[in-house]
Amino acid sequence: MIASNNDNADRVRGVAVLPDGKHFLSAGFDGSVRLIELATAKQVRQMETGHGTTGAWFVAPSPDGKRVASVGGDGVVRLHDVATGKQLREFVGHSGGIHAIGYSHDGRRLVSGGYDKTVRLWDVESGKEIHRFEEHTDLVTSAAFLPGDRQLVTSSFDKTLRLWNFRK
Repeated sequence: MIASNNDNADRVRGVAVLPDGKHFLSAGFDGSVRLIELATAKQVRQMETGHGTTGAWFVAPSPDGKRVASVGGDGVVRLHDVATGKQLREFVGHSGGIHAIGYSHDGRRLVSGGYDKTVRLWDVESGKEIHRFEEHTDLVTSAAFLPGDRQLVTSSFDKTLRLWNFRK
């Protein structure tokens, strides 16, 4: 067991392990995403996300571990460079807080879902919305790509799991 005394440790909403297995990310109510070394629990870097007073809720590292996507109550997906902490891009479109964020296996796409009951598919490089799925009738709580990156599975407070097909 490790313990951390980082400033957002008692107010962490989401965590994710980097592909290297040596670091993890924490999303804090203070609006930061922190890169932490797993073996020592020492903070390596703090990234100010810009999510504002709602804070950062959830994080997803890219498959190569070089980027991190964060979401919060502001309805914006923000992409940061893990090595520098610099914000690279914003993905704007949701009309409420975002609860679900995930990368495709090839790292070219992001999926997000949240309070506005939508699931959105994004192109990582351009920041453009590729597709929007609107069949959920309540908050989208999670979203993930299936192998092959041509399908998504999502869950919602509407008590459904949905499988979505799309072109790559």
